[in-house]
Amino acid sequence: MNYKEFLSQLLDYNEIDFGFIFKKEEKKHFEVRYKYPEILNNIAFAPISKEKKKKCLRDLLNKNVNEIDEILIKKYDEFISFLSDKKKLIQKYMKFFVDWIEIALEIENKSFNDLIVNRIKKKIKIKHNLFWFYLIREIYERKYYSEALSLIRYVKRKYIKKKNYLYDYLLIYEFVALKKAKDYIHDNRWRNEYCKLAKKLNFTNELKILGILECCLLNRQIDTFRQTLKKYRKEILDWSLMNILNAYELAIYTKNNEIIQEVEDMLFIRNIEKCNGLYEFDYFMLLQHIKNRQTEKITEYLRKLKNIFDTCLLEWFYVLVENKEFTFA
Repeated sequence: MNYKEFLSQLLDYNEIDFGFIFKKEEKKHFEVRYKYPEILNNIAFAPISKEKKKKCLRDLLNKNVNEIDEILIKKYDEFISFLSDKKKLIQKYMKFFVDWIEIALEIENKSFNDLIVNRIKKKIKIKHNLFWFYLIREIYERKYYSEALSLIRYVKRKYIKKKNYLYDYLLIYEFVALKKAKDYIHDNRWRNEYCKLAKKLNFTNELKILGILECCLLNRQIDTFRQTLKKYRKEILDWSLMNILNAYELAIYTKNNEIIQEVEDMLFIRNIEKCNGLYEFDYFMLLQHIKNRQTEKITEYLRKLKNIFDTCLLEWFYVLVENKEFTFA
């Protein structure tokens, strides 16, 4: 089985060329050099690890092209016979696909960016929803958030519409990708997008409620923050301790004593004091020091939680709410 048979069986599609990752002149040079225009595709589509793909490319310099191709054909057959579930096949296959993109970019000494996403949009016309969904998930999980965001918006327009069961999952990826990739805290345009998405989320109440609370804070809608907190109090009490701490951070930045006390009470109901020695307790102590404006202690605990605590909202609070210089960077 070669890559065309493989894709035809998997996605009902065979008009595709993964050589598009390379520039036209580089791809043409490669094909002329090896007198085998299909070899890039067969390596690109091959269901083998990233390191093995790299090895195949290196081996092209020293081995017969047909020998490599025979090995790859065997791998396709093995892969198809090993997994009978089409959904799992596509899910697993997207890892091989993104591996190939990364390898091609390494060869060209380029980074994964919107230009590559634009090439994907232009060259790949597969209509299979699972192909796009798992491609987005793979790009998202590799933390290419800006690129994932761009691709999600394209796929929502073209392939996965509101009535599709995958649509709500895409919204979750879109919401988090926007949060990671864009300056929604300071940029009103992105903040409006962020807040709209927060309200649309269906599956993850914690993410949805935290997003709504954060939007209330950033837009200085303190009464709405209080009402949202009361509306979802029972749900919040069942959250993970870490997410209640996230809500506590937002509450502190409102500077509203009633709101702060409400969330602090929830933390004590959940026995935060018994977490001494765990990072959740350190997180709680940091927030207590922020609440009490204890600068030296804030610095001390930020060092402890260097890879856990995101200072973006803290900086916003100090500079735009407190009108103070942010000295904790």
